[in-house]
Amino acid sequence: MKKLIAGLLLVLSPSLTVAEPMTYTVEPAFTTIAFDVDVGGMFTSHGEFHDFTGTLALDLKHPEQSRVDVTAAASSIGTGWSVADGLLLSEDYFDPSHHPTVRFIADRVEPSGADTVILHGSMTIRDITLPQDFTAKLQDQRNDPAQGQVASFVVTGTIDRDRYGMTANHPLVASTVAVTITARVRLL
Repeated sequence: MKKLIAGLLLVLSPSLTVAEPMTYTVEPAFTTIAFDVDVGGMFTSHGEFHDFTGTLALDLKHPEQSRVDVTAAASSIGTGWSVADGLLLSEDYFDPSHHPTVRFIADRVEPSGADTVILHGSMTIRDITLPQDFTAKLQDQRNDPAQGQVASFVVTGTIDRDRYGMTANHPLVASTVAVTITARVRLL
């Protein structure tokens, strides 16, 4: 558990010298916020947010008191396919001209295994805020010759796009969207 919480650091910076909550900043160069959605059972559409910020308030003595706050620019969403990108940026989906950000705030962290925690919080999309949980799992911890001790982790969950008013293109585009956040973290 402590390895997982420490792993959430890469993404994060200052030196850890006390066990009180420390705030770290997400480093986009080592982080990916991605999504996958089924399209008519024919293929899966993959995309990412490219512009985001985030912080982690980390309490190693009491990991359940740790907090996460990540905000992505809705206009930074991309799939690599201009047709899909146009749809995602339209009024039917993210509509960044009226709803410029997507935000997840975890206000409770629950241990659920040796290397796994549940991040309980809220997701705001299109100015609609709803409860949302994600699972964070430590994938690997090792010595990197260039950076010292590093850890890799993955955060996963699903979002029901319909709940956020993004109901266009049914039944072709599935309602359930898989979210995967990956990061490599330098342990301090």
